[in-house]
Order: sequence, then structure tokens, then C-alpha cells
Amino acid sequence: MESMDVNRPFGETDMQAIKDVPNVNRPNRISEIQAVSTTCIPVAGSEGSEDMFCIHGYDKLENDSPFADKVYRLTEGDYPQGSDEVVVSQFLAEHNGIQPGDKIIFETTDGSGQETVVTGLFLSGMERSQTENVRTVNRIENQIYGTADFVNRLSGGNSFINVAVYVNDPEQLIETKETLEKCIRAGRQ
Repeated sequence: MESMDVNRPFGETDMQAIKDVPNVNRPNRISEIQAVSTTCIPVAGSEGSEDMFCIHGYDKLENDSPFADKVYRLTEGDYPQGSDEVVVSQFLAEHNGIQPGDKIIFETTDGSGQETVVTGLFLSGMERSQTENVRTVNRIENQIYGTADFVNRLSGGNSFINVAVYVNDPEQLIETKETLEKCIRAGRQ
């Protein structure tokens, strides 16, 4: 599920309503934020682009992400489990001398910051094929992956841009989808 209104992402009330729908096994919250770091320098992108990272949060990174789709693969370490853990690109790690177990501090534009521990490194295999026109925040090396709770702590909110919903009975998928749509619409009126 995706919130079609950027200004109204899913919140905790929506999450509870989703969990309460019959046939829903569990939701996987997905969130995202851009941030800077006081302890890590991003791999430079196009000239004039800001030195920012894009931080993606998933309840279960291994289930609904570029890792699940085999776009990225862990080369060392483990997926983040705690709300203070992330995985970073192997190229970013080499660029900054980072090893699993090291700490990085990220800050949002409002100045709130969070310290995190690197639990793993990843590669996509496409890093070297990016052009110099890619903005810094969009470079593969500057994509950081953690838990949805980490992104929410960093943003100071509790909202999600997408939700992957797992069901108990796939044969009831259409009915479940319709119930979820009605439920979310009703909660937003």
C-alpha cells in the first residue's frame, strides 16, 4: 500500500487499522528521510548537489527492499534489527574507513540527530556505471538502510510512505485489498 498524498503518510492509527483487518498477517512499514552526517562524508554526486544521504527504513529489510529483490546484496555483516542499526554501501564504507561495528551520526535539516551502528555492508554491482550527473543523495553509495523505527526516531515522527501487507490466505487477496482501502479511506475522512 502506498499513501497517494505525500502530505498524509500512514500513521500509527492507520497501522493499527491495517493490523485489525481480517486475513492480515502482518504489515511491514516502509519509511524514508534525507539527512546529513557529522561523522561520514557521502560519495560526491553531480556538481552543486547537497551532501545528503537517503535513509530507508523497513520493519523487515530482508523482506521488502532492494535486498529482497536481489538488487543489493550484503557482502559483510547482518541486516539491521535494532532501532539504532544500519547497513551501508561497501563503497561508502571504504570512502570513510568504516567497518561493521562502527558508529555514524545522522542529522536532519531541523538539527535532530541520531547515532547508529553499522551492522553490515552491501553492493549492487551498478555503482561504477552511474554517471556524474547523479545527485549525491541519489547515488547508490549514499543509500542507507535501517529499521522503520530508526527513520522515525531520526525524523521525530511516526509515519510511513508505504506498507507491505502480508496475508494469511492469498485466495482472499482481492477482498482483503478492498477492505484495506475502505478502512484507510474511512480513517482519513
